[in-house]
Amino acid sequence: MGKSIKRIISLVLVICLVFSIGATGVNAQAETVQQALQTLEKDVPIIEIQGFGDPIYRGISTETEDDDIDIWTANIDAILGLVKKHLFNLIFSLIFKNTDKLNVILTDVMVTLFGAIACDEGGNPAPDTGMQDKSTAYPKPEYGQRNSYRFHYDWRLDAHTLSTQLREYVEAVMQATGSDKVAFVSFSMGGSILMTYLYEYYYLATPEEREHVHSAVFMCGAMNGVACCEDPFAGKLLLESDTLLYALGELMSGNETLSGLHKVLVVLDKIRLFDPLINYVNNYIVKNFNALAGDGLIQSMGTLPGFFVMMSYDGYYDAENFIFDTPEEKQKYAELIAKNRYYHENVQLNSDNIINVLLEDGKNMAVISEYGYSMIPVTSDSSRMSDGTITTAASSFGASCAPLGSTFNENYVQAKECTCGKNHISPDRMIDASTCKYADITWFAKNLRHDSSDRYFADLIDLVTYSDEQVTVWTYEEYPQFMVSFENEYLVPLK
Repeated sequence: MGKSIKRIISLVLVICLVFSIGATGVNAQAETVQQALQTLEKDVPIIEIQGFGDPIYRGISTETEDDDIDIWTANIDAILGLVKKHLFNLIFSLIFKNTDKLNVILTDVMVTLFGAIACDEGGNPAPDTGMQDKSTAYPKPEYGQRNSYRFHYDWRLDAHTLSTQLREYVEAVMQATGSDKVAFVSFSMGGSILMTYLYEYYYLATPEEREHVHSAVFMCGAMNGVACCEDPFAGKLLLESDTLLYALGELMSGNETLSGLHKVLVVLDKIRLFDPLINYVNNYIVKNFNALAGDGLIQSMGTLPGFFVMMSYDGYYDAENFIFDTPEEKQKYAELIAKNRYYHENVQLNSDNIINVLLEDGKNMAVISEYGYSMIPVTSDSSRMSDGTITTAASSFGASCAPLGSTFNENYVQAKECTCGKNHISPDRMIDASTCKYADITWFAKNLRHDSSDRYFADLIDLVTYSDEQVTVWTYEEYPQFMVSFENEYLVPLK
């Protein structure tokens, strides 16, 4: 065989070897991720703390389930009855700005729809009302979160009471499983409850007592406040046509007829057709919101400690002063106010300290936030980036976000130089995660709404929970800091 032929064959073999090594490297990385999921020792039970909204029933102490009445889920018959009863007077009162009459109507509406779930002056639910689904120490069956248990709770209650109930559930799960540790995964309001639990049973505990906490995940958490909860309770409302139309556009997308209607509404807005209505709402309804709806609030949701837990520190005190706006009311509702303040003065003000101690003790942790949607248009600024319910900045512990529907300008640079020395700006230039308090362990999912199933994050949660070392946004290429929903089926890296 000639030397030239041998050289050609050798060159081909070298090329094949190089490519085979490269291919092996790619496959090895993929196998590493899959092997990590397959070989994790999932011997620590996960306790899931969901958000608020589970049905509340009246008649829970009766002997048969037929006697139980759902007093939270919207009752269509009641709504139709209110429309029939008040529609004419409502229109008349709005036209002539009859504040007293409007107060009577709105109070009747709120009491009819939500009065049954109200608490007393001390923030205590009415007797014989509560949850049907009790927390049991049995694994939940959904998509095989193999060792996962769900904590059910009456979301009307105050944070300390719910933390105490969670402690009882933790002990029940540990006894049932034989484990001396539990992992926590919280969602929405569950983040506030978990933070309270960590304050009372971790931050204030001895090192030995802390051992039972294995890890913590905060997913779309309410622990830093929910604007669409706190702003209406503080009378901080502002209706803007552009944010309202943006929200309507999100809801109408995917339907040709509704999308066409939305385009018509946008054109009408451009010729300022909606200005009189917008001005009327802001100049009369918003400015007189307390006189119009204050009585209804205090006789319905205004007495639920659980709602006040979903507020920021400043937002809570604005709401307190708005709803309980006289010395007499503050005295009347003193017990309720004390329960509310306990959370904000003790738990919320110590949230940084709580998490810092958790991390210093080597506990695995993750923060998961979502973005890409407008706020529910019942706040003082509905143009903030959000998952439709909670602002992305709040649920991520401080991400910087571009205005809704836009991106950072081309000259924008990362706001904070992180110790990792890496880039924390999203590929779509909508999020700067460098300003997050825990940037390296904060993940973002684009185009997922607040009520999206946690199945999107099941594998990531398992990796964070059960890995021997802290998983970060740099650990796996499949789980980078920024991901996006693909055909509403699963998450892929955002490019």
